[in-house]
Amino acid sequence: ISLREAGGRLREIDAAGRDLLALTGPAGRFLYVNNAHLAVLGYRPIDLLGTLAQALIHPDERQEAIRLANTGKPGEQ
Repeated sequence: ISLREAGGRLREIDAAGRDLLALTGPAGRFLYVNNAHLAVLGYRPIDLLGTLAQALIHPDERQEAIRLANTGKPGEQ
């Protein structure tokens, strides 16, 4: 499968799905946000681009979410 074909398939899955898909850069800002964010969270993708992903996380949960993002393993320090 070519990269172009894979990209096309990914766009089809993304457009048809209800799962939240996003891509963030090294600083944690949204680079890509799919349309499911509007249906699930009420945010238009264009309004999220460039914002910090952690802004969507409740302040009480933010530190744990950042730790998980950095380690990828729940329950470990």
